[in-house]
Amino acid sequence: MNETIGTKRLDRRRSWLAATAIALALAGVFAACDDDDPTGPGGDEGEVEAFVIDDPSSATPSVADRASFSSAAASAITGSVTGEARVDISVDGSEWISLGSMSSIDVDLQSTDEESVHGEVDVPVGSYTRVRLVLDGADVEVLAGSDIGGILLDIDATLSIGDGGQVIIERAVQFDVSVGSEARIVFDLNSEQWITQSAVTTGQVSEASIDASVAAAAFVATE
Repeated sequence: MNETIGTKRLDRRRSWLAATAIALALAGVFAACDDDDPTGPGGDEGEVEAFVIDDPSSATPSVADRASFSSAAASAITGSVTGEARVDISVDGSEWISLGSMSSIDVDLQSTDEESVHGEVDVPVGSYTRVRLVLDGADVEVLAGSDIGGILLDIDATLSIGDGGQVIIERAVQFDVSVGSEARIVFDLNSEQWITQSAVTTGQVSEASIDASVAAAAFVATE
């Protein structure tokens, strides 16, 4: 009798150990899947890249019309915007996906040349509705000879954007990311609206004035 009870206990222990081993093995498999798939079920992703421009055209860029960033007349303002920048995107404005870390930018004033902030970055597929440009330590160098409201600068002028710290410019921009798609986010600084005689005199561009002027658009191409 004792032998039978002992045998049954041994069998139950072996069954428990086997079940535990199976559970642990399955947990390991699921954990490995989670590590390999940070975007969630399916792991579907598309590509997004981001640029900054200071187009001399007064037209606000259209999501549907990339031609608004095409040729424009030469501007009377020359110089550049330098500093650190980052672009974030969001589905609803509550949680944000950064396309990368802060990177150095050097944007030509009143030029159709785009400055890359982030190259092609993989992000989860979905419908995005918000984008933001984060600037840090950004300065504007306006070169001598620039025409500011009818007055020609006889020397170079350096302007600080905001207080020289971080400035965040958020815009409502609708675009979809799908598997195989390539989205381009472009921020237009529109410096002709905030490089004023007052800014040159004080050496500072207010955060409010640049926030009110910057435009943003997204352009999506699919395979």
